[in-house]
This record gives sequence, C-alpha cells and structure tokens, in this order.
Amino acid sequence: MRSLRELSARRDKIVELADWVEISAFFRADKSISKEDLVRSLVREGGDRAEQTARDKATEAFDELAAREAAIGNPIATFPVAAYPYEIDGDLLKLIVDPLDANHTGLLYAFLLTITRASMDSESRQLNELDPTHLFENICAEALCQFWGGRTQHSGVFVTGTSNTTVPVGKKRFPSLIDLLSEHLSEGGGWKNGAKSPGAGDGGLDLAVWRRFQDKRPGGLVGFAQCKTGDHWRDHLGRHNPMSICGAYFRAPLIQSPLPIYMVPCRVSLEEWVNVMRQHSGILFDRCRITTFGTQLSKGLIAQCESWFSAAIDRELKELIAKGMIPTPPIAGVGL
Repeated sequence: MRSLRELSARRDKIVELADWVEISAFFRADKSISKEDLVRSLVREGGDRAEQTARDKATEAFDELAAREAAIGNPIATFPVAAYPYEIDGDLLKLIVDPLDANHTGLLYAFLLTITRASMDSESRQLNELDPTHLFENICAEALCQFWGGRTQHSGVFVTGTSNTTVPVGKKRFPSLIDLLSEHLSEGGGWKNGAKSPGAGDGGLDLAVWRRFQDKRPGGLVGFAQCKTGDHWRDHLGRHNPMSICGAYFRAPLIQSPLPIYMVPCRVSLEEWVNVMRQHSGILFDRCRITTFGTQLSKGLIAQCESWFSAAIDRELKELIAKGMIPTPPIAGVGL
C-alpha cells in the first residue's frame, strides 16, 4: 500500500510536489503547509539533494498551486462541492474547508487528489465496498456532460465502461451497450454483425457524449472518452481511437468522426500537456478541468465519494499514528 504522503526522488515532478503539499494539509493540526515545510522534506528525503535545488522546486510547486486555484475558479458559495478547498497566501497553503461538512465543500477536488496519490491496485483501492475507478468514471461522465451542454433533448452522456450496472455482465453486455448508444446518437446502426465482443470489458470506450440537432439526422457533435487512473495512464492514450472503435463495433461508421477525449484525476503539467496534445489529437481533462465542470454531481455519487475519501484519509491517519508520526488525530472531521 502506497502512502498518500509519499515523497521521494521518484515522485518529485513539480505537479507531484504540489500534490504532496495539498494532501499533507489534511494531516496537520493547523491544516497548513509552508514552502519551507516542503524544502525541509525535500532535503531530508533527497539525501545529497542541494538545498538550493529544493528551494527552486518548492517555489515552482507553489506557483503551480496558485495556478490550480485560478484554473478552477468555482466560488465556494456557489459550487461548494466543486470548489478549490485551499487558499494560497504567499508561501503558505491552508486547507480552508472540510470536505465532509454538510455542503461537502471541496470534496470533488479532494477525492481526485486522493485517488491520484493512492495506489489503484485492485487489492488496495476498494474502501467501504466502493471502487474509486468506478466513481471516477461516473464523475467524468457528469463533468463531460456539463462541458458538452448538460442533459437536454439535444445533448447527453452515456457510460459504456465498467461502472455501468444497468446492463448485466456477460458476453452480450458490450453489444447491448453499443445498441443503446446508437439509439442515443441516432446513427451507427447498432452492434456490427460478426464483431468480436470484448466480453465484460469496455472495448476502449468508457464514455460517449453528444450534441445533436432537432432533426435527428446523423452528423452531430460526438466525443468518445477514456477515463484512466493510476501511474500508467500515459501508456493508454490513443490505444483505442474513435475511428477504430467505430470500425470494430458499429454496423455503420458515424458521419463525423467522434472527438477523442482523455480524462485523468491527476494534474497534468503544461509541458506534458503540450507533448500529449502533439501526439494525440483531442481534448484532455485533468483534475482541474474535471473539477471545474463537476458542478452537477448527484447526491448519491457525492455520498459515495465522501465515503471512500473519508476511509482513505482515515487509513492513512492510522498508519501515521502507528508509526508515531502523529500522536492523536489533529483535525475534527475529514475522517480524522
């Protein structure tokens, strides 16, 4: 099991250092982490790491934190669940809300941060009988749908990934999902005769989103999304492009090729963002973009995210107490 607060030479990219600052605030009595705290931790963990190098990295990390706050922009008073839960004041980051309060303030960002830091191995990721990869897929569906125009008579989203429980698991599951999706899109013709089904898998298609015209003629704006967690999401980009999915599973190709969409719970650096976009045309949603558009999550989904997040923080806290790093729970709420 990987610690949420792991800090090592293997995970010292600026975005990961910023993540460390954010997650560490949950385990501090004053809910604050300073730039100097990060510098000391880098020097301690890095061994022969030069202090000036640590300071340079810490400065970049706090610049990144400020960029995250600006990138989301959802006011706490208006969109509490999808707000940024921290405040950056110069060289200090402070957790200013409790994601487990009555309004679940900042919960979406905190959940995405936590599944980024936690191990997504099948043996350790499930908590309170909840699989965070399924929760993430449903979060992505809602955020993507809002970006595409919301649920209207002309637009919507359909989950074809493993979190869709409306169609029974089995060899006919994915063909049935393609039939249903074709009805929503008013094109595609349904499941292709003789196509090889991926069985209980999703065929590389987790979500489909659309916006079509009143005449229901083919040729609307369609997007096919892949939702990836864990450390190896980059390895999956472009493996299943929309044209190959249509050719493999739909009876007839869509008039307009669906737009490729990639959704990840981590924060992607600007440098890596440019590299990804150069290699894979489409739209990339990282943690900040998903949070920005995650303003319409259902009460049931919010409750499930709260349950998993609380259990993950509580598990980490118990480990810290067992190691003698924290004598008593420092914060009321937040599972502590």
